[in-house]
Amino acid sequence: MGDRRPRPLRLRSSRRTIVLAELKARCDDLAAVRAQLRGRARHERTVRQIDTYFVVSRGRLKLREARGTAQLIYYERPNLAAAKRSDVVVVPVRADGALRALLEQALGVRAMVAKTRESWRWRGVQVLLDTVDGLGTFVELKKVVRGRRALTAASRELTALRQQLGLAAAAVQARSYGDLLARRRRRYQAPPNTS
Repeated sequence: MGDRRPRPLRLRSSRRTIVLAELKARCDDLAAVRAQLRGRARHERTVRQIDTYFVVSRGRLKLREARGTAQLIYYERPNLAAAKRSDVVVVPVRADGALRALLEQALGVRAMVAKTRESWRWRGVQVLLDTVDGLGTFVELKKVVRGRRALTAASRELTALRQQLGLAAAAVQARSYGDLLARRRRRYQAPPNTS
């Protein structure tokens, strides 16, 4: 028998990978961003979300629960503090807790993220104002893209919108909320007892 490499994951369904350009920035003043959005953007909804991040060897896998609905979300993206490409697969699932319990048992939990999310739409860009328990406030900008040229143009558009909303380049985050919370949890854990 020769060396057999695993095949890439392929979902057999109507679901497909969505390619996004995205950017996330820490924001100390969501009210100022909200004021800029009013009259220019459309408020879509405000929702409380719980994201459970699971331990996986590649990418990120999370179960998002909100208002009696649930989605299993897998995504891959580089950890860059800039506008970046994100390949995302979203699968709606039952919100009965059974899948969460199974994934917790099989994979382990990396982090649980609770947040209040305001979703706005500005010229094809989804603008998300997030208040994340234990982390603070952030603005995420996302745009669905098709093709390399569209990704480059969308990345420039997100960077320009970040500047227009008054978000500093130094505030741009490289990591997911799950990564940030897991890192914070490790930092504040007591050292092991060596006596």
